[in-house]
Amino acid sequence: GSMASRKGVGNEEREAYLKEVGESRAIFSNALGVVFFGAVSIWTLYLGVWQWKRFQWKTDLVKRRREELDSPPEDVPSGMSAAQVRELLSTETGGKRVRLRGRFHHTHEMLLGPRPSPPELLGPRAQGMAQNPMGYFVLTPMECDDGLVVVVNRGWVPRGRAHQPEPEWRRPEGEVTVTGVLGRGEARTAFSLKAEENSRVLTWLDAETLAERVYGDAHAELLLLEAVVEDGTELEPFPVSKRVSNVTEMNVMPPVHLGYSGTWFALSGVAAYMAFSVYTRRPRTIVRLVRRTVPTKDV
Repeated sequence: GSMASRKGVGNEEREAYLKEVGESRAIFSNALGVVFFGAVSIWTLYLGVWQWKRFQWKTDLVKRRREELDSPPEDVPSGMSAAQVRELLSTETGGKRVRLRGRFHHTHEMLLGPRPSPPELLGPRAQGMAQNPMGYFVLTPMECDDGLVVVVNRGWVPRGRAHQPEPEWRRPEGEVTVTGVLGRGEARTAFSLKAEENSRVLTWLDAETLAERVYGDAHAELLLLEAVVEDGTELEPFPVSKRVSNVTEMNVMPPVHLGYSGTWFALSGVAAYMAFSVYTRRPRTIVRLVRRTVPTKDV
């Protein structure tokens, strides 16, 4: 009887010990899980709110850019410098159109590319892994009557045509009128190659190289005008200028921000649910696991 009594007391103490250890581990594990999933939930919620605000801002920006593009183009006053014209065109939306008159210097034209054809230009935008046809944008200096020199992105030409020994496309002579918006340079990446000395092809819109080729000074104020035509205008021979609707498009359009926002909000909800589940979980599972892993305590 005495031995059985001592054995019963030992089992009870062992069970109490295992329960105490299991509950301690369960509390620590639960707390760790709540902190982790809670932090994930808060961070993804923040990202969702940020993308939602980006969606609202971009929607408003696209709307205002479209309104600005729909406004009649302004004639650039005579005698303005490149810096003054740039300031005139530098609106927040980048959609202000101006009209310039001058003569092209086709002997100094350059090609920028290869680049895909502008969206919706030669058919619907390519989907999935497909790509729009590749080609080049034609950059041609234009000298206005008052001496102002502007580099005009006249439009896109197919790669095959650009690689011909004597490429042929529209090169209007005499005085021309160009309507366009302010063009911008491109940031150099690790894959951007410096243009060769005698090459007329630029792989990226290097403002310094372009200024040196046009003005003879790499640090001169470069004024780049991107020619645009009204939507519905019949496609002219190459180079084909962008349509107003193409200029409205941005690298990241509002629906993309909306999709990102929805994804982050969904992940935040899942993480919050996991944190709640861990918080309300009972320690029984961990206690049973402890019984298998904790060695028997001598009593």
